[in-house]
Amino acid sequence: MKTENKCLPYLSLVGKTYIFVGAFKDPVRKGYLVEKDFDEKSCPQLILPIESILDENYFVNSQGIVEERNPYCKHCGSKKFSRKGFNWKLLYLEDGTPIRIKVKRYKCKKCKKKFQVEFTEYWGKFCNYSNKIKNKARTLLQHGWKSLRNLGNDFKTLLNFNISHESVRKALKKEKGLYWLNEELELSGYYGYDSQWIRIEGKWIYRLELFDIINNMPVACLISKEETSKIVYDFIDMSIPLKHRKAIITDLKEDYEQVMRKLKFSHQHCTFHLIKNMTTNFKPKITEEIDKYEVELRINDPEISESRIKKMRKKKKEEINDEIKIYMELFYQLFNQQSFDKAKKYIELLKYELKNFPKMMQEYLNDNFFPVYRKYLIFLEKDHIGKLESTNNKLENYFGNTLDKHTKRIYRTPEGIFDYIMARKDGWIENQKKVLTN
Repeated sequence: MKTENKCLPYLSLVGKTYIFVGAFKDPVRKGYLVEKDFDEKSCPQLILPIESILDENYFVNSQGIVEERNPYCKHCGSKKFSRKGFNWKLLYLEDGTPIRIKVKRYKCKKCKKKFQVEFTEYWGKFCNYSNKIKNKARTLLQHGWKSLRNLGNDFKTLLNFNISHESVRKALKKEKGLYWLNEELELSGYYGYDSQWIRIEGKWIYRLELFDIINNMPVACLISKEETSKIVYDFIDMSIPLKHRKAIITDLKEDYEQVMRKLKFSHQHCTFHLIKNMTTNFKPKITEEIDKYEVELRINDPEISESRIKKMRKKKKEEINDEIKIYMELFYQLFNQQSFDKAKKYIELLKYELKNFPKMMQEYLNDNFFPVYRKYLIFLEKDHIGKLESTNNKLENYFGNTLDKHTKRIYRTPEGIFDYIMARKDGWIENQKKVLTN
């Protein structure tokens, strides 16, 4: 139906008739060619990029106005309408080039409302910036946090046009609501689940995250005002089909056990959180033991100086910590066993040698570990060995890369922090795809 003249701002239509489409800055002669009824010279139009908005759904009529081939009312869907002149529309292409074109205006005979030609596949409704420009904003944010105004300044520097911080904010908003699902990912069946606490305007919100540990890819994300058992269950249930549920790693929160059992997962408890929990449990007991030691020192030597007491306390603390470190290393060797059977034998060895462990470790292991040790060894079972991991470190790493502690304090709305996470998520996925192809 049409061909392009590469030098002039015209389209060649059927019948070899050239028509003027808009203002044009000649790249060779450095001047403006301007239609009589269009005297604004601030928005040059190149005819070359016009093809990007003219696909099989659009055409240019004999007056140089872009029309839809099958127009319909954007308000009620009716196909009964009358044509009502045209509007000038300013659009920015991917490289920042501004173009102004004539778009047809219509009036619906059913609802009596007016509507005009919209290029929704390339530009958002009532938006001057192309979808490709919006993607550039998201790409810039993939590499780290930037304020909306600084992103706008980047567009000014790179593309030489001004864009408001509010337009940048809208460009970053890609997902509807505060839930995202990776529909392109082929699920492996092995996942990590965790939540990230975020304080916004004095109130806590929760980032719930599912991560595929085989593919090293995010599966789903939800920003929620609460993290109840029901919310966690519904989030995982709607994100992972039953046929793709094999095993999942979480921290030691008690509520997770019942949720994962109900969802038909083999539930691995994170061994990193186990060690962290043990260390937290030992701290007050170490302090208590050192305090008792100080009392004994003062009883045995009433004239002992405070500086001497301080040095002795420090030395005693180092001795206790060194002893605990040795036995913690022995304990952690359990998770380096090559099979579930070997791990069970190692547990029997630990129980036999337990009398030699520090008292606080004996108490913790007897009360909190040995009765439920199988929860920490799911990764060594025959069905999961080599696939499931003992820790949730991959998801923790993803958390750190997509929302670090500093950035968590910057945002003021759940929507803003969700949009930032989505942009960083896109960067993570892009990098992982590069790793897989190299």
